[in-house]
Amino acid sequence: MPKDQQLTAVIADRLVKLRRMAGLTQDNIADAVGIGRTNYSHYEKAKACPPPYMLARLASIFNVSVDFLLARESAPISALHDNAFPGFEELEQTLSRLNNDELTLVLQFRQLSPKQKQELFRLSTALLNEEPLDKEDK
Repeated sequence: MPKDQQLTAVIADRLVKLRRMAGLTQDNIADAVGIGRTNYSHYEKAKACPPPYMLARLASIFNVSVDFLLARESAPISALHDNAFPGFEELEQTLSRLNNDELTLVLQFRQLSPKQKQELFRLSTALLNEEPLDKEDK
């Protein structure tokens, strides 16, 4: 098997495992990264290799490095699976209660820069307090 096909297969395998460990559907991931489910499924079936910008988005969603997706490093995937941190069960229960829109928002939030996250917090606070959304009206 040529090296590029081997790499595509490794990426596919890691994407499937990460998605399943997170309890997400292909639709959830596809929505979060802004592509169709069919396109995303091609990544998981090793029919297509995600381009660099998509690898960055996927790594952000799964909270792993691009190097992990590219098999350049081993990430502690088992940390999520083995309930290795305090509060995991509570977090898992909370996530299981999210509807698709809420889950998509969480996944999209993980892709934002710190500055974008700060702006989103400002906007959501203004919406909740029924304040004007314009920066000038602060």
